[in-house]
Amino acid sequence: MSSSDKLHLLLDSSYLLPILGVMVEGVEDTLRLLRDLRLERRLVIYYTPFNILEIMGKISKLEYDKEVLQRGLELIREEFNKIEPTIEGYIEAVELKRKASKT
Repeated sequence: MSSSDKLHLLLDSSYLLPILGVMVEGVEDTLRLLRDLRLERRLVIYYTPFNILEIMGKISKLEYDKEVLQRGLELIREEFNKIEPTIEGYIEAVELKRKASKT
């Protein structure tokens, strides 16, 4: 299966937190589906450095297992693809945030 035939997905931090030992209510079914798609090589997963910063901020307020955190970060780095937002991506994010604030 070529890369263009695969589903490409940028994960929200809520779906990365369980990898680091922080359970998030309501994501279990989606995580199982994503795992199955990855195992079938039908999914490419992306994350940004901003996901990691957001996650670290959340974890710093909780009790956590340092070894689980380290293994989870290593897994994310090894198994997922890091991407950097474009300038257009930053602008679109601000516009979406602004729209969400008005509702």
